[in-house]
Amino acid sequence: MKASLGLDFGTESVRAVLVSLQGKELAVAKAKYRHGQIISQLPTSGRKLPPHFALQHPTDWLESAARAVRAALRQARLKTDEVGGIGVDFTSCTMLPARRDGTPPRPQDRKNRMASRRAPAPHRTYETAGAGRDGVGTAVFGWSW
Repeated sequence: MKASLGLDFGTESVRAVLVSLQGKELAVAKAKYRHGQIISQLPTSGRKLPPHFALQHPTDWLESAARAVRAALRQARLKTDEVGGIGVDFTSCTMLPARRDGTPPRPQDRKNRMASRRAPAPHRTYETAGAGRDGVGTAVFGWSW
């Protein structure tokens, strides 16, 4: 084992960082979400979103993480078996939906309506982000797929 991997899932992209066991930064890579922030309508159905909604497409998390990790591994000239640990961080207390057994939803699970989350835009106030309406702010899943 030569390094640990950190993943930071943000509003519009995911960042991957590889750090040596001595704490030296070996590589950093960023991959934007293909769908970006979904703020006006759902990409699959065209259904319009209510005001102050910002969603993320669930496959973007997986696809972007894979691209960022591959880029960081190439940059650091490391193989996957040389990475001994993974840390994950989500901006703004992002919460990911999961099945009862803890596994994440897949695109084919859209009928379960847990395939996205609601994430207020960073520049909006606490009230317009949702806490004034539903009392839970950023910790609300977008049940709109």
